[in-house]
Amino acid sequence: MVPVRRIILLVFCYFLLLPSNKVTGDSAISAEPIPISSMQAVYHHEEGDTPLRVSSTMRQEVSMVLSEVYQLSGLNSLQLPASYYHVHFTTPIVLPLFSPVRHPIDEIIVTLPHNAWDEYHLLIKNQQNQWIEYKTHRTLSIFINQLTAWNTMQPR
Repeated sequence: MVPVRRIILLVFCYFLLLPSNKVTGDSAISAEPIPISSMQAVYHHEEGDTPLRVSSTMRQEVSMVLSEVYQLSGLNSLQLPASYYHVHFTTPIVLPLFSPVRHPIDEIIVTLPHNAWDEYHLLIKNQQNQWIEYKTHRTLSIFINQLTAWNTMQPR
């Protein structure tokens, strides 16, 4: 009988000490945006690299995307696609303690889908210079739409 009581007590303490959103795994409900002071964005494609202008709303969107990262998806360091968006942060971004990303973030890549049914992929560069794919609760299409719309409207 004693081991059962200990197990019940441990389970009770586990649920009592952790915040409710961490127990359920739904961190998108209370994800706080991460402050991003500045960043540079470049569009890589077959014809070369195109630097892109970045607005404060785009920094906020990237902040929301990074704050809602919830799962490591896989290693993707072998070969990058032919076209993608590359974002470099001037100061490294540190995510909260419960994030699956355990290192400061200097660079991210958002890959473009091959067709309309595929989704965008978020790649984060780790400290060994490998691109690791992560899943996020927030869609990446909002950020990509902001980048493309802002840079087609603004004269160079």
